[in-house]
Amino acid sequence: MQIVHYGNLSASTVLIQPVDDHDLEEMYLDSFLTIASLDDEGDITKAIEKLDIISEKFKVKFILSVSRNIDKLPECAKAKVIISL
Repeated sequence: MQIVHYGNLSASTVLIQPVDDHDLEEMYLDSFLTIASLDDEGDITKAIEKLDIISEKFKVKFILSVSRNIDKLPECAKAKVIISL
């Protein structure tokens, strides 16, 4: 078994995907800034990059709910915005 550490290890919410689980195609992460322990001004670039790596490796798509104006997002995140309210 391969263990991949990501995010805040003391967080109250933990998401796990077994390596051989091929039926999981999408993961919805609501309130992403909170569960990633990022404040309103925190840079989410590293989190996005890590999710991209995990997404590619396990062939799973991450859909994030991020409460931040689009003009406050880094370029790597702006390109991934589906809808901005």
